[in-house]
Amino acid sequence: MRPMEQIRQMTKSELCIRLIKKGSAFLIDLYLGSLCATLPVSIYTSIRCSEISQNIWQFEKMTGILLSLASFICLSVYYLLPALTGRQTIGKRLLRLNVTGERKNILLRQMTCVVFLATGSQYLSQIISLLSNTNYTEIARNLEEYIAIASVVFMFFGKKHEMPHDALFKTSVKY
Repeated sequence: MRPMEQIRQMTKSELCIRLIKKGSAFLIDLYLGSLCATLPVSIYTSIRCSEISQNIWQFEKMTGILLSLASFICLSVYYLLPALTGRQTIGKRLLRLNVTGERKNILLRQMTCVVFLATGSQYLSQIISLLSNTNYTEIARNLEEYIAIASVVFMFFGKKHEMPHDALFKTSVKY
């Protein structure tokens, strides 16, 4: 049976439960990935300043760049390690969901999640901002939020009820 036929045969409540489950896994991963990304800056500021902060602007330029790069790497590990090992992210595992598709497409999907949906663009914009002495992080943060909201709306109201990154890379989330 094709996916569209399966969707048509589901009751509205079954479809609603599945979409809530999928959206919840997305939000859990978004939160946990962002939490992983904060670790390098939090640890460094805790050691250096005796307080936990995410303010990389309080340090010299090279330290800020290295901290932003370390944060981006931690975020990437959260999303890419499961894809490389054939496993699922924590949010998907908690809600018993599986991302399926060709391994290459799953990896591209996860890289897109890191850069555009999770806080990856924020850390990349911090590096660019530190190098150019112009702060682009607010623009990146707003863009990230809009893309994440649009993705959830696309999933709930789209014809196939899939996230844009799944449609783009021909992957799907199975229950």
